[in-house]
Amino acid sequence: MRVLLTSLCVIAAVVMIVVSGAMNFLFMRSLAATEMEGYVLGGASAAADVLKASLPWFIAIAYRSRRYVFTGFGSLVFAAFSLFSLASALGFAADARGVLVGSREAAAKELKRLEAKSVELGQELVMLGQVRPESVILLEMAALKQDRRFTTSSSCTNATARTSREFCAQYLRVDADRQRALESVRVKAELTMITSAIANLEKRGAGGEADHQVAVLATLLDKERDSIRTGLVVAVAFLVELGSGLGLWLALGHSDQRGAKTERDTRLVASASASSAAHIEPKPQARLLPPPPIVRATGAVIDFALERVQRSQRGGVTLFGLYRGYESWCRDRDFDPITQADFEQAFVAMAETWGIPREGDRYVCVRIGQALA
Repeated sequence: MRVLLTSLCVIAAVVMIVVSGAMNFLFMRSLAATEMEGYVLGGASAAADVLKASLPWFIAIAYRSRRYVFTGFGSLVFAAFSLFSLASALGFAADARGVLVGSREAAAKELKRLEAKSVELGQELVMLGQVRPESVILLEMAALKQDRRFTTSSSCTNATARTSREFCAQYLRVDADRQRALESVRVKAELTMITSAIANLEKRGAGGEADHQVAVLATLLDKERDSIRTGLVVAVAFLVELGSGLGLWLALGHSDQRGAKTERDTRLVASASASSAAHIEPKPQARLLPPPPIVRATGAVIDFALERVQRSQRGGVTLFGLYRGYESWCRDRDFDPITQADFEQAFVAMAETWGIPREGDRYVCVRIGQALA
């Protein structure tokens, strides 16, 4: 179960790193004037996010090795990268939420405009009243045009006689009915389009709250909506950066497993601790312990210490110098060296067991030499 949960947490942490890097990349790219500049800024921002996720491991290793200068400097760099990434994430989150809320507010304004236009068109239809179909009116007008008075009055443009005026008045009333029918058709078509647009906007949520989450929190907390919206933007950006910066380290840093090589060195140190004290004599050029009879494919720290680390009345050796001597010893015997971090951890535990004095990162009264014949 622990392996399963750890695996899930690692996957989640990697996803957070990818999300944070994408947010930083997109925001920084949006600030560039050209596409190439956008890729440069975005790539630098994403790379900083990857470094930010890796630094907690190196800081922890340096702290365990008592390399306090590196620990302090690494912590400052981690804080700088985190602040830079947080600023980019804040910009991205604010832009994304602003676009969402802005689009909903614009849709609400458009809905109000269309509703007002729909009411106006409805009033126009009421004013137009009941109209006959245009086809019926056109047939009536065609029949009137067959009257000779239509011809004598020059198509009702020059009606002088009384009978002609009466006829033209009737013709113009029919023509007015036709114009009213045409206007009614236009208004109904526009009203149909507006009704469909209103339905689509309402289906997309127009007319309701532009930001339901902010509305609920503002009601519960009795705060202004702008302050709630700002707090949510900050919270989202902070959680993303916290997960991307420390998620991977939190998912794996709790494990007690240090690797097969380190565990083997620790067991060898524990098994040999009782007998090794008798072999540590305060004489120069003396071996700490007799060499073990077993030769291993991977260089063990205890084997190196037994063969090369010797007592000395003066001077001392740093952990880095000990590791260099360990690498040389592994090359001479065709062994594979372990990592520097694993070596330092194993040697520190062994030195504490054997009582080798230490001053900071330096072990005194010892030196690296050749095994005595």
